[in-house]
Amino acid sequence: MANFKAHILTASAGSGKTYSLAREYIYNTLRPQQDEELRGFNPYVYRSILAVTFTNKATEEMKSRILTQINNLATGSKCEFENDLIEMTGLPKQALQERAMDVRSAILHDYSHFTVLTNDTFFQRILRAFIREIGIDMNFSTELDTAPVLAKSVD
Repeated sequence: MANFKAHILTASAGSGKTYSLAREYIYNTLRPQQDEELRGFNPYVYRSILAVTFTNKATEEMKSRILTQINNLATGSKCEFENDLIEMTGLPKQALQERAMDVRSAILHDYSHFTVLTNDTFFQRILRAFIREIGIDMNFSTELDTAPVLAKSVD
């Protein structure tokens, strides 16, 4: 299992969050692992990565950007992160390309474990995982009472 630290990026709109998150995601899928000499490169490390955003639009944009840039690396096309990744990983371009081919194939054949979610979806998954322990009905639904939210925002 990969050894990751939590990375939390906070910034205002238009400041490059999606770029930074996509680059970090790709870096973590391609980077040399500490015990790589013993077990080799693991193209399935993306299964251990969770990216959480606020909106469905941001989720789709991030997924698209990650897949597009991994594909660009794999095919030798222009990748917006290529120079950063070479510097960050210490790997030559050819090694990055080979790893990107493996990661691309793994993600496309196991897409359900490519996890980029909204924070709402993430917390609903957690809630569903522990539904019996917290005593909630199995058929619960989540609703937002917008009136108090609108009232507070107007105030």
